[in-house]
Amino acid sequence: MRKNFLLPALVSLLQLTAMAQAVQIQRLLCEAIRDPLGMDKPRPHLGWELVSPQRSIIQSAYRVLVSSSPENAAKDIGDLWDSHKKSSDSSVWVTYAGAPLKSRQDCYWKVKVWTADGNPSGWSQTAH
Repeated sequence: MRKNFLLPALVSLLQLTAMAQAVQIQRLLCEAIRDPLGMDKPRPHLGWELVSPQRSIIQSAYRVLVSSSPENAAKDIGDLWDSHKKSSDSSVWVTYAGAPLKSRQDCYWKVKVWTADGNPSGWSQTAH
C-alpha cells in the first residue's frame, strides 16, 4: 500500500525535474556583447535568452549571481552581486546592482530563471 503512495510522488518529482531541464538559458550578454573584454560602465546591463522545446515558455522570475572568480561562480557564490529571486519577466537590460566594479576587474556571472508555472531552470553556463 505504501508503494502506491510513493509512486505518484516520484513521478511528479521526475516530471518537474524534466520540465526544469527543458528550459535552458543561453546567449548571456553584457551590454549586448558576449563576454566583453572591457566595459566602461559601472552598472552594466545584462541579458539572456530562454530556450525550450516547449512552446510559450514565459519567465516569471530570475536570479543573477556575479562573482569575482570562476571558482566562486562554480560554488554559486555571488560575492559581487546576488540578485536573489526577483519576480520579473525581463531578460534584457537587467541592470547590475552589486558592489561597485573596479577598473580591470574580472567578473563571472550566471542566471537561473523560473517559469510562469513556478518551475526553476538549472543555472546557465558562466559568462565572463
